[in-house]
Amino acid sequence: MKRALDIYEKHLLSGITRELSAWSCFTKFIENYVSFSAVELGLFRLITTDPLDIEKMDKEVLERIAILKEFYIDLFFAIAKPNLSKEEAVEKANILMAYLDGEILNSINNRYLPGEDLLERANPNAKQLIKLLTSKTNDGLVEDDTPLPRDILFPGV
Repeated sequence: MKRALDIYEKHLLSGITRELSAWSCFTKFIENYVSFSAVELGLFRLITTDPLDIEKMDKEVLERIAILKEFYIDLFFAIAKPNLSKEEAVEKANILMAYLDGEILNSINNRYLPGEDLLERANPNAKQLIKLLTSKTNDGLVEDDTPLPRDILFPGV
């Protein structure tokens, strides 16, 4: 697992430097995360989807995983700070990661329609989600008892 983490960490951090803006660092991290699944599919599965026995895992490995997660959260907070508290940033960063994992896993498992490129759309969609998740407003979102329009057709029966 240590060797897998070495490769994963190197890929995630590739191209990220202190000279870049917070936005550039974060979006590069996201691009690297998505591309890792295409470049190192077996290691991606090992690190992100295979069951892990946390009780038996090497303490150093757990610490490295925690450091990488904290780095991701810190990058997210760096771009969200004007609008979100640290606690809110953690919650929203987890939502974004869940979206990315969903797109990646659907791609890996060939769960998409012809013509869809899930990995290709993951990065621009993630950037759009970041903007929505860090916005102070809910422009355009309606949360009320508006009835469902009658012209919506239900599939099936």
